[in-house]
Amino acid sequence: MDKGDDRTVREWASNHQIDPDWVRSRRITLNHDGGALDKLTQGQGEVPSILRRRGEDVSRLPVSEL
Repeated sequence: MDKGDDRTVREWASNHQIDPDWVRSRRITLNHDGGALDKLTQGQGEVPSILRRRGEDVSRLPVSEL
């Protein structure tokens, strides 16, 4: 994905059947990376990636679990 490209993020979400209402209601967030993925996954993350954050715990989340 191009860094900072909202349209690309929306297309990815649509292709992966991410409900726009989940984003509007803040059930999930779709974010531009800015280096966060490397920090959260110690350089092991792949883009796109879905992460679940609960407090300080961060884990990967398969799309099928949404």
